[in-house]
Amino acid sequence: VAIVVFIHMLLMVAIVTVKLADPGRVKDKHMSTRQNDRGQMEKLPPKRSFNGFLRYDHYCKWLGPIALKNHRSFLMILCIVVLILVLTIIMEVVYSGCVQWGRTQDFIAVRQGAATLLVVECLRLFGLGAVGDLLITHFYLISTNQLGKEYGKGVFDDEETDEYDPDKNPWDNGCFENWKAFLLNSRNGTGEW
Repeated sequence: VAIVVFIHMLLMVAIVTVKLADPGRVKDKHMSTRQNDRGQMEKLPPKRSFNGFLRYDHYCKWLGPIALKNHRSFLMILCIVVLILVLTIIMEVVYSGCVQWGRTQDFIAVRQGAATLLVVECLRLFGLGAVGDLLITHFYLISTNQLGKEYGKGVFDDEETDEYDPDKNPWDNGCFENWKAFLLNSRNGTGEW
């Protein structure tokens, strides 16, 4: 029980962090300047910013913008939700096995709720598939150092094969280095790594 409570507390902390923390708004200190055609100085946002956010990945309708400063917490939410779904499915399968072999006194109650249990398990498996797909997609994006917007538009795809081309992505430093940068790099800069 303590493990389940701990996992749910981690999930709540991650959700609050993503929802309430600054996702990484572009500020004046992040802007570079250049001279335009009329000889005037103009401010330019960092290359991987969009909608006023640094390293903007995507917009989540439940959590808001996912960008430089809250992307790690968002990934943590996905991992924890997948863990919770897998653990609950395993616990219910084990419990159902115990009931079937007569190791509990709830045999009649469980048999009456078998249809409900089947529906609940189907919904859990569907949820696991949906969240698991999001998690796998984000693992791929981090492994190739792409952002959701870049991936969606195929910015780094080969024109002929329509597949990802690492030579077109100046930020792709290999899987290990990309993960190292994602997990360990400071979130105080522009996120141009």
